[in-house]
Amino acid sequence: MKYVFITGVAGSCWGWPVTYLQVASNIIDCSNKKPWRANTNIPCAATHRDNVYAGPYNEIGEMFDQLSLYYKKQHIFDEIDRAYEPTTEHKLRIVNCHWFSYQLDWIAENLPEVDIILNLRNVEMAHNGWLKSGGWNIEYPSYKWYNNTQNLWRQSQIEHKLMQKFVKKHDLKVNSGWNADWFDINWPEVAPFIDKSKFQEKISSTVGQPGAPPIHVGYESLNWAFYKGKKSTSIEIENI
Repeated sequence: MKYVFITGVAGSCWGWPVTYLQVASNIIDCSNKKPWRANTNIPCAATHRDNVYAGPYNEIGEMFDQLSLYYKKQHIFDEIDRAYEPTTEHKLRIVNCHWFSYQLDWIAENLPEVDIILNLRNVEMAHNGWLKSGGWNIEYPSYKWYNNTQNLWRQSQIEHKLMQKFVKKHDLKVNSGWNADWFDINWPEVAPFIDKSKFQEKISSTVGQPGAPPIHVGYESLNWAFYKGKKSTSIEIENI
């Protein structure tokens, strides 16, 4: 099994790569799809639909804000696996967690087999987008840890700065935009497994307001960086 971590601030559209993978490839483990892992208050192909979100007050990863407290690193992967059905297939298991942004150096050092996708969308645009798309009415994932809007805004700025620091430290390239060639640009290893004809350009970001029209997302505001773990395993999927 190959594990990939995604991190970004609330409202950053950080779930879009997973949504794209789910509909345009068969290399991602989709056994996590359950009725309770979707915002049932509006039917849409939103970035929060069917993704695996981890962290305090969420279904898995209650201690993912303190990864170093896990006695063995395998326990971290075991916790992620709880969101999936057992399988012997070697597929991608991708987990989104805001709290990874606070521990990027630790992850790179202690989980070298893990790749990391960072979403560095402008904090103010992400914050406003999160509020417009439902804010505290969003059912999944839980934002309880942030407690209130003022603290969410504060922590989002911290998370963003920590990601920028990590990008600079590892001299990562930051790419902007969202289109069918996203994987060619940001994650070339996955690109051969993608059916671009299934690209969903208009992914709704209105996840918490029933009946509301989709929130406009300026694709140029979506900034991405990819970190390949020092011991990253290759994608070796049989019967593609």
